[in-house]
Amino acid sequence: MLIFLLIGFSLGKIPEEDGVLVLDAETFPNALQKAPKLMVEFYAPWCEHCKKLAPEYSKAAAELRKHKVRLGKIDGDSHRDLVDKYKVKGYPTLIYFVDGVPFEYNGMPTAEGIIDWVLKRQEKKIHLLNSTDSIEDLSSSIPILCVFFGLSSNNERSVFEFAAYNVQGVAFYETPHEIHASQYSLTQPKILGFRNGIHEKYEGSFSTVDLSKFLEGLKPAKIHEFNDDTAKRIFDYQSTAFFLLCNDDDLELYENTLRSLSEEYKTEFIFTSADLSKPGNPTKLAGALGIQAQEMPLAVIIDFDKAFNKYRKSSTDFQELKKFIEEYKGKELEAYLKSQEIPEEEYENSVRVIVGKNHNDVVNDIEKDVLVLYCTYDHPKCIEFIPMYERLAKDTKRWEGFLPCKMDLAYNEVIGIRPRFIPHIVLYTKEDKEGMVYSGEFTKGAVKNFLRGIIRKESLDL
Repeated sequence: MLIFLLIGFSLGKIPEEDGVLVLDAETFPNALQKAPKLMVEFYAPWCEHCKKLAPEYSKAAAELRKHKVRLGKIDGDSHRDLVDKYKVKGYPTLIYFVDGVPFEYNGMPTAEGIIDWVLKRQEKKIHLLNSTDSIEDLSSSIPILCVFFGLSSNNERSVFEFAAYNVQGVAFYETPHEIHASQYSLTQPKILGFRNGIHEKYEGSFSTVDLSKFLEGLKPAKIHEFNDDTAKRIFDYQSTAFFLLCNDDDLELYENTLRSLSEEYKTEFIFTSADLSKPGNPTKLAGALGIQAQEMPLAVIIDFDKAFNKYRKSSTDFQELKKFIEEYKGKELEAYLKSQEIPEEEYENSVRVIVGKNHNDVVNDIEKDVLVLYCTYDHPKCIEFIPMYERLAKDTKRWEGFLPCKMDLAYNEVIGIRPRFIPHIVLYTKEDKEGMVYSGEFTKGAVKNFLRGIIRKESLDL
C-alpha cells in the first residue's frame, strides 16, 4: 500500500512503498537536492529480476534509514530521459548519490550486500586540511598519501572520492586553500601523490580507472594470497588479476618470479597466489576458472573489461610469463572458456543440452529459432523452473524449426553471457542471432506468451 510522508525537510509529499521512496521526474531532482545520501533503483515493472530484488531492497531501506540514508526507485520505462542521463544499461541498476554525485552500486543484490556497501561509504575516508596544516610534515609521517587540491564542488572531486573508498593502503586528504596549491605551483583542481615524503603529480585524466592505477603505482609491489579480502577486491571492484596457481610448498620456488613481475606491472594487475588443492575459497576459485588442482603450476589472467575473459599459461619461467603479459596487453591472446564435453545423449526430457564447445554452433543455426535456458542445476530457482521448462519443450515438439536448449553455467562459459541473475533465458530467432533476453516471469505460461509474440506461433495452443 502506498502511503505519503514528509521527509523531515522540504521535499514535499513523496509516495513511499515498503519503505522505499517512489520517485518520478518531478520529485527526483528535489530529492537529490535535499537528501545528502540517496540510493536509487532504476527498475521496470515487467523485470523479473527487479521483482526478486524488491524485498531485499526494502529490508535495506529500513536498516539504512537508521543511518540517515534513504532508498528510492524510479520506473525506467516511464522516465527514459533519466535512464539516458545516468547511462542505465539494464534493470535493475542501483546508483548511490552523495550530495548529488552518482556512484553505481557494484555489490551483491541482497539486503546485506547493499547495507554493507553503503555503510562503508559512510565512513570518513577523506580528511580536510586547515590552511595552517603542513602537507610536507604530513607526507613525511604517512607512507602513502594522496591530496586533492580544489573545492568540494569541483566535478573532479567525485573521482577522488571514488578512489578514497576503493583504493586500500592510501591516506586521503583534501585542501581548498590556495596557499597549499601555491607551495607546489599547482592550478586547482589537481592531485598529488606522496610516497615517503616525495611527491608525484597526477597527470592523467580524471577517471576512476586511471587515478586508481596511479595510486597503486605509489604503493610497494605486493603478492596477495587468495582469501576473502583479495577475492572481494578482485571481483567486487573488477580489478584485472594475475594468478599464479601452485601448491603452497612450491610457492617459494616461484616467489621471486612473481615478485619481479609484480614490481614491473603493479599498476596493471593484482598479483595473487592460490593453492587450488585447499578447501574453501581456492576450491571456489578453481570452479570459477574451470581449472583442476592437478593442472598446477599455472598462470592465469582475468580480464573484467571483457566480460571475465581468462587467459592461461603453463609456465613459471619469468621471461615466458613476461611475454604472456605483453601478449595479453597487445591483445594477441585468445581467451579460454570453461566447457564440459559434448554429451553423447543430446536431449534430456525433450530439451537439447548444450555446452560451451557447441553453444555458438547450435544457437547460430539459421534454420532454427533457438531458446536457451542458462542456469545452474543446483540453484533453487533453477531447480524450481527446469521442470516447467521441460514441459514447455515437450509441448512445442511439433513447432517446426523451434529448438529449446539449456546450458549449465557452473561448468560452461560463452563470451557475452554473464547474467547477474539466474535462471536466464535468451531467444535466438532465425532472423536475429544477437539474441533477445527474456525478462518476464519464470512460468510456463509467461514464456509461452513471450514466444508467441516473437516467433508468431499464435495458432498453437500450449
